[in-house]
Parts: sequence; C-alpha cells; structure tokens
Amino acid sequence: GFRSPKLNEMLRKKEHKVASHSQHSLGHAVDFRVVGMTPKEMRKELEKLGWKGGIGQYDKVEDRFVHADVGPDRRWRER
Repeated sequence: GFRSPKLNEMLRKKEHKVASHSQHSLGHAVDFRVVGMTPKEMRKELEKLGWKGGIGQYDKVEDRFVHADVGPDRRWRER
C-alpha cells in the first residue's frame, strides 16, 4: 500500500532495505502475506498470472511476505 515519503525515509534510516524512490510512495506497490502459503509459492502464483512489474520475495522468518509493484519488470529475493 501507500507509504508517505516521510515514513519511507524513516524506514530507510532504520536500515530497512527500502528504496529512496519506492513504488510504495507512489501508491504503486503492495506487500502481502497469504495464510498457508510460503513467499516462494506466492511469487510463483504471481508469475503464473503473468505479472508485469516488480516482485520481491522476502523469506526471513520475521518477514515472510511478497512485494508486488507496477514499476519496471524485475525480480529479487531477500533471504
């Protein structure tokens, strides 16, 4: 969902891996979890749907979510 520029900068300063010009700040991104699915399974479902945009897979126990945005087509994984 939307992240204000102020919140985005605060997260960056707390050393979270947050882009300075985040798609969240434009209202073009969402981070989500699906009960009963791993981040890998969620990512694969998005790819099967033909998602055009960014997909980030976050596997750490404290994260376990997927990021999806409508920016450039790219993929990344945080372990």
